[in-house]
Amino acid sequence: YVLNLQSGTMETEDYVKIIKFFQPFYKRIYTGAEKIHAISISLKERAERLGVITEKIYVIPNGIDLEKFRSINNQKHSKMIITVANLKKVKGLDHLIKAASLVTAKYPDTEFIIAGEGEERKSLENLIKKIKLEEHVKLVGAIDHNKIPKLLNLGNIFVCPSLA
Repeated sequence: YVLNLQSGTMETEDYVKIIKFFQPFYKRIYTGAEKIHAISISLKERAERLGVITEKIYVIPNGIDLEKFRSINNQKHSKMIITVANLKKVKGLDHLIKAASLVTAKYPDTEFIIAGEGEERKSLENLIKKIKLEEHVKLVGAIDHNKIPKLLNLGNIFVCPSLA
């Protein structure tokens, strides 16, 4: 079998507590694979830490259709920072929101757009209110995949503050 590694959540503190008991099984799954496809160097290194020989691991990052994400307009907002992510703890969006308070203190016309849904939405909304960033940080909810290129083209910067 071929093992495909897509997520770094196995390294997060909460996840490690949960799977500690299952670590030998993970090791067997990894070392028993004929080949391993990892989407990042860090996932390749995880496989190596679990005992997989390097020659069995191939790093092939996720691809994108560049034509869909080419610049489609010249009407970019001067200071807009975009994030598209599941609203999960592992995505580190609370760090982005805290950083937004520093950015907007220096550049008050900066806007942060966070697209996505998830279990952290309420706590992120509370954090935005707590640090008084309602004018600067907008949680816009889930965006249809076909509309993501248009959203990304509105901004100048894309941020992915993932913890994994």
